[in-house]
Amino acid sequence: MEKIIATFSLGKQKSGLFSNMQHAMKIQVWLKDAVELKAKIVRLDLPLTSPSQNEPGFKLVPGQVEARFEYNGENLVRSSKPGTLLTGFSMTFAKYHDKEITILYSPTHDEIMIPKQKI
Repeated sequence: MEKIIATFSLGKQKSGLFSNMQHAMKIQVWLKDAVELKAKIVRLDLPLTSPSQNEPGFKLVPGQVEARFEYNGENLVRSSKPGTLLTGFSMTFAKYHDKEITILYSPTHDEIMIPKQKI
C-alpha cells in the first residue's frame, strides 16, 4: 500500500498522537473498498477569470480544491474541506492544481484519499 498523504473529508487535523491514530484507523476502513482512479484537481481559492462567476455573494474558500473524476460511468465532483493559506493545509493540495493525479476513492464512504504522487 502506498502512503496516503491527504484526505478530502478529514480536513485540518488536530495535533497529537490520538488524532493521528484516529485518522489512520479511518483510512484503513476506507481502503477496504477503494478503487484507484484518475482525477483532475482544481483549486477554488484562485482568482476567477469568468465574469459570470463573480456574482454578488459568490465567495472563494481559501485552501479548498475540487477533485473531478469518473466512477462507474458517472462524472463526480468532490470538494475538500477548506483550509487556510496561513495554516499551510491548502499547500497539500496546491501543487496538484490543474493536474491529473491518482486518487483512491471509497464509494461506500464517499471518501477521497490521495496517495503519494510522482509529479
